[in-house]
Amino acid sequence: MPGRGVHFAVSEPELGQLLAARGDEAVMEQIQEIEERWDKAWLIETDGAWWAIHLALTSKRAPSGLGRAVLGGRSLYKGEDYHVVLVAAKEVPAVADMLAQLDQASFKRLYDQLDRKAYGRPLSAEDFNFTWESFIPLQKFWKQAASAGRAVVFTVDG
Repeated sequence: MPGRGVHFAVSEPELGQLLAARGDEAVMEQIQEIEERWDKAWLIETDGAWWAIHLALTSKRAPSGLGRAVLGGRSLYKGEDYHVVLVAAKEVPAVADMLAQLDQASFKRLYDQLDRKAYGRPLSAEDFNFTWESFIPLQKFWKQAASAGRAVVFTVDG
């Protein structure tokens, strides 16, 4: 799946504006404002690794609920050219706790269960290392968002 994934831990005012947005155009205006601020303290880029991370967290062996970390939240954008997915602040601590329980070996077991057809790329040690190196900061990001009581929004085009 194309696109560069970015997670944002949004403030209450940002969340309020995003939830008040009606229609895809209004949602995208709010996302563009969040992106323009590009507050590095409250975002994490998973670039192209987001897709492997999502597939690993939703694989057959993954504990229920892990999939909320990428595409498993509430979709705020209805079009097919972009994804804007929200996990409410009250749900963020549970996701952060589940992600924190994954070490490299357990994540590798999930990665090895990826739906290869859906993934569209061969699984390899190099690809796993790239995915794992993107996953580590994602774990820290979710923990930080949980500690701050922030909601999380994931965005990606395509």
